[in-house]
Amino acid sequence: IKKDIFLGYITKYNLYWVTDKFDLNQVLYLLLAFIFIITLLRVFLSIFINYYKFNYFTKIQHELAKKLLTKYLNLNFAKFNNLNSGTLVNNIKLELERCCSYFTSILDLTIEIILITTILILILLTNFKISIFFIIFVGFLSYVFLFFLKSFSKKWGEERSLVYRTIYQSLFEIFK
Repeated sequence: IKKDIFLGYITKYNLYWVTDKFDLNQVLYLLLAFIFIITLLRVFLSIFINYYKFNYFTKIQHELAKKLLTKYLNLNFAKFNNLNSGTLVNNIKLELERCCSYFTSILDLTIEIILITTILILILLTNFKISIFFIIFVGFLSYVFLFFLKSFSKKWGEERSLVYRTIYQSLFEIFK
């Protein structure tokens, strides 16, 4: 940090009490400590939120699996016997996992949209011209990133689908 730029900020925002009580090195150490503490709080908060979020969705998945299994077991024997066991297992295990994954993704997307909107409003209120430039710059970088990521994502999705199909075919051949 350049001393004259830092002192310019102190003058601009009337933070003279900082230079009266602390020298420049002490202020820098305090800022580093503040950033470190905020980062630690953010990490712990993220761990806390993710723990409860995954715990909540695991309970939902468990309850839905119990209800679906109970429904299958309450079918009359002739109808139950005609159902494919692979389809039943797939419905109970995989489809419920996908369903909960979908709801987790929706929740994450909602949280990210709220967070980005809040940050953008704060940036716009702080300095409008620089924030507009920042928004355009980040938007352009995001577009370029998504443009290159789209082809890789499609390729990886197709490979993953092929691997899962091979695994299920192998499992069903083993249990036939």
